[in-house]
Amino acid sequence: MELVSALRQFFIGFLLFSFGDIVIKLTTAQHYRLSTDILPDFYDIAIKPYLQEGDGTKQFTFDGEVNITLHAEENNVSKITLHKAQLEILYVILYDSNGHLIERISIDRLQYEELTNKLTVPVTSPLVMNQKYTIYFKYNGYIRNDMAGVYRATYDGINWYLLTQLHRIDARTAFPCFDEPQLKATFQMRISRPKEYQSYFNTRLLRTTSDSDGRYTDYFEKSPRMSTYGVAFVVGDFLVEGSNDFKLIMHPKFKNKTNLTQEVAVKAIAAYDAYTQMSYKSMGNEIMQMLGVNRFPHSGMENWGLILYKDYLLAHEPHATDGWANKERTVGLVTHEVAHMWFGDSVTHKWWSYFWLNEAFPTYYQHFLTHEIYPEYELDKQFVLNEMHAIFDLDSTINTQPLTSPEESIQTPSEIGSKFSNLAYNKGASFVRMIANAMGKENFDKAMREYLKDNHLKNPAPEDLFKQWKQFWPAGHQVDLNQLFSDWTEQPGFPMIRIKAINSGRYLLEQQRFLLDAQDGSDTTLKYTIPITYTTNRERNFEQLTPKFYFNKSMTQLEFGDSNADEWIILNLQQSNYHRVFYETALLDKLRKAFMAPKHSDIHEINRAHMVDDLFTYGRIGLLGYDCIFEFMEYLAEETAYLPWHPAFRAFETISQRLTLSEHGKFGEFLFEILSKVYEHLGFHTNLKDSILDIYNRNKVITWLCKYHHRECNQKAQSYFQTSLATNVATDFQESLYCAACREGQYEIYLALTNLYKAETLDSQREKLMRAMGCTQHFVGNHLDFILGDNVKQEEKPEALANLYTQTPENVEPVYHLLTDSVEQLEIILGGWSSTANVISDIANYFTTQDQLDMHKQFIAAKGHLFGSSVSILENSIKTVEKNLLWSQKHLGKLFEYLDQRNGAISLRGLGSLVPLLLAVMVKLLFFIF
Repeated sequence: MELVSALRQFFIGFLLFSFGDIVIKLTTAQHYRLSTDILPDFYDIAIKPYLQEGDGTKQFTFDGEVNITLHAEENNVSKITLHKAQLEILYVILYDSNGHLIERISIDRLQYEELTNKLTVPVTSPLVMNQKYTIYFKYNGYIRNDMAGVYRATYDGINWYLLTQLHRIDARTAFPCFDEPQLKATFQMRISRPKEYQSYFNTRLLRTTSDSDGRYTDYFEKSPRMSTYGVAFVVGDFLVEGSNDFKLIMHPKFKNKTNLTQEVAVKAIAAYDAYTQMSYKSMGNEIMQMLGVNRFPHSGMENWGLILYKDYLLAHEPHATDGWANKERTVGLVTHEVAHMWFGDSVTHKWWSYFWLNEAFPTYYQHFLTHEIYPEYELDKQFVLNEMHAIFDLDSTINTQPLTSPEESIQTPSEIGSKFSNLAYNKGASFVRMIANAMGKENFDKAMREYLKDNHLKNPAPEDLFKQWKQFWPAGHQVDLNQLFSDWTEQPGFPMIRIKAINSGRYLLEQQRFLLDAQDGSDTTLKYTIPITYTTNRERNFEQLTPKFYFNKSMTQLEFGDSNADEWIILNLQQSNYHRVFYETALLDKLRKAFMAPKHSDIHEINRAHMVDDLFTYGRIGLLGYDCIFEFMEYLAEETAYLPWHPAFRAFETISQRLTLSEHGKFGEFLFEILSKVYEHLGFHTNLKDSILDIYNRNKVITWLCKYHHRECNQKAQSYFQTSLATNVATDFQESLYCAACREGQYEIYLALTNLYKAETLDSQREKLMRAMGCTQHFVGNHLDFILGDNVKQEEKPEALANLYTQTPENVEPVYHLLTDSVEQLEIILGGWSSTANVISDIANYFTTQDQLDMHKQFIAAKGHLFGSSVSILENSIKTVEKNLLWSQKHLGKLFEYLDQRNGAISLRGLGSLVPLLLAVMVKLLFFIF
């Protein structure tokens, strides 16, 4: 009975706890969200900023007024609750639909919650349902010095300009408002400005009037119906280029350096007009403005009609930032932000828990629609590298999250912020690509047009998107679409498919959630509904991306095909679907032979990149030994394409960081052999036949060869550097060349780079030169003095120091000794013990021997007391080094067994080739003697 009683109490307690937890969550959700009994229709906003010294005590403040037209969705509504933050409310007045005064509301009656930013305005007479009212606020605000809300920036430290970043929930710091994405309204703005400045808003300027105080007021057209976070305004002195319908607004120093940006913008708008069959102008805003600023928290922000960017991303300085990589970044960024006019502005996610609806499509189209405009960048192929491979690691850990979260779980500012993860962009776009390929382009495009048309100026949830996908889904697919969509959006992570050939002559598939660390607390039981695409040596059709069948999550195994008839099989064509593939040993051996065959057996280059990325990842976590992996990677000796080399170089970076100096020599021998063909194919210098991807690949190849002291590579780098400075090195090749030349070059080369650095005024070029100077192996002390002196800004010193050891392994210990031997002076230079601890800990992360770890421990024991509480940073670095050494012991042994055997075999092969020559010499000697 006591046991029964105890169990009863346990279950009652459990139920009460669970119910209480639910109540707390619902209460929290209700606490942060606004009621929908009042909805806004129209904002009429007036802003008067004070930016100049002559404004006295009002400098860096602004006066504001807003009339909000709204209506009640219910009868007897006796209070109006909305948001405000960092604003001082001066007056509140309520008017009826005819503009007649209903009441002046005393400030004393207002109720404000600091935690939720909710401002409640009680009204004497309840509002009548569906009748229009206008509530007027007069208020003061602050022009902030961070990069949120209404803030300021300057180019010269004297003349300030004003700009806004209201995304995600900072519109409430610019004007009282209903600051939730689904509470859309139209907006009209008037801005009072100093006469020396111009002002900009989301829409076209209507007229300007002269004010009595020597200022001007600009009046702007009414905006389309949009979310508060999309409102933007700027006041400053800028150069305007473009046409009546498109304007590029930049600092005058960028004049004649933005031709590409203007071209891309015009082409992108036309491409989206054609693709969506819903022209930009038809959506309600006839002007497109792009404005570049020098102080902005993001690369770009999609405010409807006034897109803000970091200015340097839109401009291309000759011989500095006008390379293909810079241009690709501009092309992708502009087409991404333009996509938001449809995906995000016209059609906006209902709530922040569905944020991926805003970002997945612009990320997808910045590759695939851009490819139609600028095919030379091959962004359709690069998608796998830029998006899928880039997000796999995060999505393989406990730190991941589903694309879609329950609305009630995303309420607080920090919870909202958590959805602004790269998952929304990279994984979201990868999911969209998977669905697009499963549907087929024609069906997918039709579905997306209907989605945009049905949800124009609305706030859909994922089910509204899925409804359109279902409508246009091709017949014949045996799959539960509800399950497919929910598996990939409501679950975190992704699967790894295991494939093997079984005795029956069939292939067997199994799936498991892929995790970098299965012990990190993640749910290992998750299963997914997976589209399956494949081809064999008999078909070699890598273009058929619609699934042959689906691996439903309810199935533990799945059999298919005829393994006896196939020489090899490849799963996941062009890595169309979001998963990894693990081939059991027999199948992997067959694929290795196929990769080694002429033309790699016509296996698609994306699938070759897929295989390289998968295998190196399996090696990193011990799922497959590095001996097997590097044996497979011998195929790279015949590989010249950029896509497969990209994940290889990324993996080499991880591995090389864990190698001792003696191990670097063996690893270098391997690199020299497998890089020889691609190096010969690409050459040291650019040529007219190069594709853009060839240029990217050459830079990596030369960087790695010269890093490992390839004699010809280093000699050519030094020679080319000494003869090319006057004629300018190709922008894309500058950093690779400068680093390679400096690594083993004479002091004259290092000195030339320092002189270039001192003379350079462009920040991006100075950063490039500093990274290259850090490659020096012979003048470490000189460069350390250069960094720690007055040549480098204090905030740039840590990164400059890191370049000295991250790019040249031989420098790790010397730099450590030089810094720790004078740690007291280092602290003064870096401006604190915390910064000093971070620098030293970062160097220690490159330690690869027990002796180095012991040296680090001895330093901490002797000098740790100087660091105060920051000593914990150093103590944590000991754990990191210990973890790194354990990883090396566990994983790298097989790699060097393989390399030793391989190098030995190569040596024997070399000796074998000498035997006939030795025999011939002996015969001649015997003939001479006798």
